[in-house]
Amino acid sequence: MKEILCIVPVFLATLMPCVKADFASPSEFGATGLELMPIFGARDTLRHWGLRHTGDSLHATLQGIRGQWGKQATVILRTMRGRQVRVPVSALDDVSVDFLTQWLKQHEFEPIATQNHGTLYGKILAIYPGVLPEEFTLQLLAADGRVHSFPVTTRGKPHSGVLMLTPAALERVKNWQQQHPQAGVHAPLPVAADTHEALVYSELRGLTTVVLFLGKRGSGKDMAFRHYLAQHPEAAAEWSNRFVFLLVYAEENGTYSPELCRKLDEFAYAHNVQVDGFTSMAPTVLPSTYAWQDEHALPSLLCGMTFIGNPDVGQRHVVLQRIHSFRIKTEDFLRLEPSSVPFFNL
Repeated sequence: MKEILCIVPVFLATLMPCVKADFASPSEFGATGLELMPIFGARDTLRHWGLRHTGDSLHATLQGIRGQWGKQATVILRTMRGRQVRVPVSALDDVSVDFLTQWLKQHEFEPIATQNHGTLYGKILAIYPGVLPEEFTLQLLAADGRVHSFPVTTRGKPHSGVLMLTPAALERVKNWQQQHPQAGVHAPLPVAADTHEALVYSELRGLTTVVLFLGKRGSGKDMAFRHYLAQHPEAAAEWSNRFVFLLVYAEENGTYSPELCRKLDEFAYAHNVQVDGFTSMAPTVLPSTYAWQDEHALPSLLCGMTFIGNPDVGQRHVVLQRIHSFRIKTEDFLRLEPSSVPFFNL
């Protein structure tokens, strides 16, 4: 904590004017605003899609492709009236299939074979180094516009949860990394300006939202978090493939405003809606309650909540409880490696 206290004066000049309770802006942590548009430009591909067996056609824009490329894949289309339609690739005529094949090549989607989880199909976005030399995280853009992060190991036996690539796929990944040496290494901390940004970004990128209650700007908690990022420059890159952050500040009296708590509670309810349209039981801990508890907690505790993104419609498995709370002693937090910080443990 002594190291933190030494750097407090450096920040006070910029932090003192910001006294109201609100969310941190990305610029406060050296980042730009989040990109809230789909990564690839399929949305403006308006054309006629021929149907193989009927001879009819559908005038629509391409929204993406679900599943591994082939006859079992599904094409997502949006009609001129805004209706979303899913069409199996097997139902399209040869001209449409040829168009999709060229579109995939144009956007650099490719198969990446694994030894234990079949073949992934996507575009490599970034490679994040792991704690051990034989570990890394592979971030892929799927053809439906979603981003997925996969932990990969190059040693040991294949096991669930961690991928092992085939030799050819591993060589392809290494070649990509040589061509893009900085991709993913210096990624900024993804900071959402408000709950709406956090919700949209988490859904687009398949990320989990971490809400941190940092007390007043310039407080011990705030300085501890900033100090940690300065001491662990790799943390932002590592966390960016798993989390998006909502950093919450208190007012000068140490309380979090009712308006801020209301927004966080609405955010919590958005994460508790099930895929069948029904709402499960209310969250066991609401952010407003947690913020009140944080106000009265010891200043040495870094408090927060983690919100797991909603599962995709159509998946059978539904996580019933997607809200987790955590408290970390500041002194313990400062000693942890980025991969060991317990923002979320399922």
